Amino acid sequence: MNIAGFAVRNWQFTLVISLLFAALGYNSFMSVPRAEDPTFDAPFFTVITIASGMEAAEVEKLVTDRIEDAFNELDDVEKIESTTNAGLSIVNIQFDWALPDMDRKYDEIIREMNRLRPDLPDAVRSVTIRKGEPGQTNIVQFALVGDVSYRELTDRSRDLKDLLEGVVGVRQVEIWGAPNPEVRVALDLARMSRLGVTLDQVTRAIQGENTEIPGGSVQAGGVRYNLKTTGSYNNLYEVADTIVTAAGPNVVYVRDIGEVAWAEEEQVYTTRFNGAKAIFITANQRDGQNVFDVRDGIMKQIDEFRTTLPDDLQLVTGFDQTQAVASRLDQLGTDFLIAVSLVLLTLLPLGLRAALVGVDVGGTVPAGDLPPDVGPLDRVLNIGKLRVEMELVDSETGERIAAMVDKTNLGAGAEVGAEYFSRLERFAAAREAFDEWASRVREFLDSAHELTGADAERANKAYKPYGAEPVSK
Repeated sequence: MNIAGFAVRNWQFTLVISLLFAALGYNSFMSVPRAEDPTFDAPFFTVITIASGMEAAEVEKLVTDRIEDAFNELDDVEKIESTTNAGLSIVNIQFDWALPDMDRKYDEIIREMNRLRPDLPDAVRSVTIRKGEPGQTNIVQFALVGDVSYRELTDRSRDLKDLLEGVVGVRQVEIWGAPNPEVRVALDLARMSRLGVTLDQVTRAIQGENTEIPGGSVQAGGVRYNLKTTGSYNNLYEVADTIVTAAGPNVVYVRDIGEVAWAEEEQVYTTRFNGAKAIFITANQRDGQNVFDVRDGIMKQIDEFRTTLPDDLQLVTGFDQTQAVASRLDQLGTDFLIAVSLVLLTLLPLGLRAALVGVDVGGTVPAGDLPPDVGPLDRVLNIGKLRVEMELVDSETGERIAAMVDKTNLGAGAEVGAEYFSRLERFAAAREAFDEWASRVREFLDSAHELTGADAERANKAYKPYGAEPVSK
């Protein structure tokens, strides 16, 4: 079966199928997830260990080497690299790309670090395990800017984080540049000396009051009640009212020997936006989501949050990934139009019909592939025009009465686009042109003989268009 010939002869069917595939392609293009970074399971994992106060050589010996030894015992490890600085250890581990489940390897790393954690030095403050996931790139970044305390900036940032975490498609929201708040007690050493209070007494008193200890359980009336001592502080006043020493009527409170106030922990880095004090809030999306839909949901919450801010605080958009994605999609559409234009431009020398419909040119067609009534053709192509030369000569005198040279486009039969033409197809392709020429010649002869009345009517009845009768083989 000749697929090209079938498609051209049944052009209505071909048109419907083409429109169907075009609709499916458009639907797929509009519904496919859009993101700047691809989503795949990467075999990379990073373990970051912070050990404050330790020299680089100590971190290398007591932290980095132990982590590397533990990871070397895992299966399918391809490469382990590490970087050690003063107070910091970074270990990168890469597994085999062919592994089907990277989450299992992530669980193995967590299990090894939990087993190793008791053997690490006491100076280790935190151990962070990061999984290599390109899809976790942040899609938006906002800056909360204002010349206010970090405590207020942090509280506002946490409120915004709670809002963004409820947006459909958001995976994770993080706050950057916000120091952890802490309660700072500034002691008056001279007054402590006069009252006979030591620093150790103050420390033990505050720690003791800020501890919750389970008190067991009580069975009453068939119901079991769990007990605990409530020792945690709820506000600064409770810290200031903590009793340090009590000797008879002489009671020393924390407020008697110092001042209690909110403060921030020591900052290891600071964040600025256009030179102003700021805290950053970032968000990334879940796998398989459309970055434009997620961004629209985020911006809706942002607009509502901005209405709650005081005049001395501003929420500024620092980064929006959808702008880059939209630019790349526009470039993709432009490249597609350029490609189609180049194809049409290449076909234009073959004629407008060839550029829009197409020209089917083939080689020699084997005789075995043709119908019984068709002989082999050396070269096959769509014929777009037909030329005729006609001369009328008097049969007795040999005098030339008239001559005609003309060229015309063929009808629908010319667009067969097959590897061969059957006889009926060839006749159908030229029939319209020959009928037109025959009519014109007949009109010319009628005008030459000046037929009138009954003669013209009789001639019209006797005229039969070319090809009206079936062609006999």
